[in-house]
Amino acid sequence: MKISDRDVKLLYVVLSIAIIACAYFFGFRKLTAANEALDKEISELKTRHTTLRTMEANAKKYSDDTVVYNDNYDKIIEKFDTGYSQEYSILFIKELEDKLDVWLSQAGLAQTDNVYTFGQIQSTNPSSESGSSVYSSDYKGYKTVLTLTYQASYDDFKSLIDYINNYKYKCTIDSMSMSYNSESDVVSGSLVVSQYAITGKDRPFNNVNINGILSGTGNIFASEIFGGGEIADNINGDKIMSDYDYYIALQAANENSAVSGITVNPRGDLTGAKAIFSEANERQEFYLRFFEEDGVYYAQYSVGEQQFPATEFEKGSMFLPGEYLSFMVLSSQREGDDDMVAVDATIVNDTDMTLNIKIANEDKGNPRFVVKSTSGDVVIYE
Repeated sequence: MKISDRDVKLLYVVLSIAIIACAYFFGFRKLTAANEALDKEISELKTRHTTLRTMEANAKKYSDDTVVYNDNYDKIIEKFDTGYSQEYSILFIKELEDKLDVWLSQAGLAQTDNVYTFGQIQSTNPSSESGSSVYSSDYKGYKTVLTLTYQASYDDFKSLIDYINNYKYKCTIDSMSMSYNSESDVVSGSLVVSQYAITGKDRPFNNVNINGILSGTGNIFASEIFGGGEIADNINGDKIMSDYDYYIALQAANENSAVSGITVNPRGDLTGAKAIFSEANERQEFYLRFFEEDGVYYAQYSVGEQQFPATEFEKGSMFLPGEYLSFMVLSSQREGDDDMVAVDATIVNDTDMTLNIKIANEDKGNPRFVVKSTSGDVVIYE
């Protein structure tokens, strides 16, 4: 069969169109897609290059700023305690009463709640992966709410507000109510205080050291140790642990603790007006004297340079002893070789009663309470 010139030309045209179509569908489109991808990669690399050049030019500034920011970050974190618990809150309340002349008649304790998780902020850096976090952290923020009913003089009320606002760890006063009696100069009302903490693997919360704090008895009318009417010297003076006139508490001088290393106070002094404290991490001289004049009993005591009464020390402070004269020593186990809190005690009893002293929870290997000398009728139980 002979193909005409016209048919040959037509075949050439069809073949050319087929070649062009194949080139477009199997070549040009792929090259175009590859080119677009390359253009996108070039654009991203240009952005990355510009960012790196800027970072390189400002490397020293970024390095210096990082040091400053890390330092500021650490300072902010240190303003938050490492955790809270109801025991911790109770000691915080006790600290308010011990250090301020304020009576906290009621306290409502709430559970500690997790209110913030660190490391959830997304990056805005154009060179970072979209939606990625700025950093990772196991830190978590906690909040504890206390509702306190208070009573204080006007000046002491201002001291209370100032103390909470400038507390060593982050606290806020969320709300407050108050009423003022001008005749008695007494402010009373309620405070809602929030305490904040940040905890993590490098900021573990060890709760509080409550060694030596008495927890009472299930039945106030009977005991396996002693019965009603027994005198103090029965069963190693254990009755003193629930019925004493004055006490001294000794524990490690820890700045993260809510209580002082050494506290001396009469039992039932809710305002702490007769208490003396010491934060010193060292062995100190402790002096205690009970004396009687014309049937009236007085006490005077000192730790290092702290003493009560602060003025006219020799006149003492009048008190009414119970059925027997007693002094309680609430010691605690040492926390390590750096824990140096201790006292050398001089005990003087110039009364017509026997002074009974009970030493509880003492560190047997390295006692905190060492009796240097006694005078008068003194019995010590360990």
